Amino acid sequence: MIRFGTETDRQEIMALWEESFGDAQAEITEFFRCLAGEVRVLVWEETGRILGQLCLLPVRLWSYGKAAKAEYIYAVATKAKARGRGICTGLLSAAACLLKEEGSCGVLVPADSGLAKFYEKRGFSPCFYEKIWEVEVSDEKETCRRGNAWQGGSGGRYVTEPMSVFAYIQCRRNAFYGAAGVEPSDAMLEYAVSSFVREGGICTGLLCEEKVCGVLCRMERGAKSTPRENTLLIQEITVKGKEEAIRAAQALLKHFDCRRALLRRSYDAFGLYLPAALEKDGCFNLVLN
Repeated sequence: MIRFGTETDRQEIMALWEESFGDAQAEITEFFRCLAGEVRVLVWEETGRILGQLCLLPVRLWSYGKAAKAEYIYAVATKAKARGRGICTGLLSAAACLLKEEGSCGVLVPADSGLAKFYEKRGFSPCFYEKIWEVEVSDEKETCRRGNAWQGGSGGRYVTEPMSVFAYIQCRRNAFYGAAGVEPSDAMLEYAVSSFVREGGICTGLLCEEKVCGVLCRMERGAKSTPRENTLLIQEITVKGKEEAIRAAQALLKHFDCRRALLRRSYDAFGLYLPAALEKDGCFNLVLN
């Protein structure tokens, strides 16, 4: 039987989530805390036990300046002992029927690019793709700087300032409103950005060409112990243009004293939050019509 999960199913749903993805119970609890008013969970039940699940989260899908109602499909999982029986396929089919009745569509990001074909066989079609640009430190005169009260530089170096999750969300809204792609809710963004920071990422503000942009980044340690051998992985910069994003990335390289950055961008949906597991040039977004 496929049905919506209830509060009494929560522990069983969380146990299945932990088994399938390896997330800590605290992280799963935080997901349901942040998204309690939005998330719907479809479950596959047999003889009183939950063998499969998927989560639905309301989003908006922007295209050509217009927004459509959509649901973000997340945490699709089947118990290990029940895999290979079509449970995941059945849940996706049930979600498709539900969304059609509601005048909506489904959108998801595969956990890795290898799953793209799996979802395409079940009615999804590729919509957006991501690309990773490699950025090296520039010797050009600095054009982005950050100092006290957003004024001036500091010893000729770029200076960033920590940004709160809520300030980042507002900055992101201002930058990407109406841009082609998926627009998550504030609750989804709060969970995504907070999780990124808890896992060692940095949420910071940067003054770039007289405006503040938000940045999500993390450091990947190099083989040597010197900072310059590290790679800066930039998950997102809240600017639309490629050249502006690259200049901002170069500013961050100077601030962190690194030579190289990997900047994640998507072709037609600049600024969408990307999970760390998504592979280079992998399928970025899949939409179920």
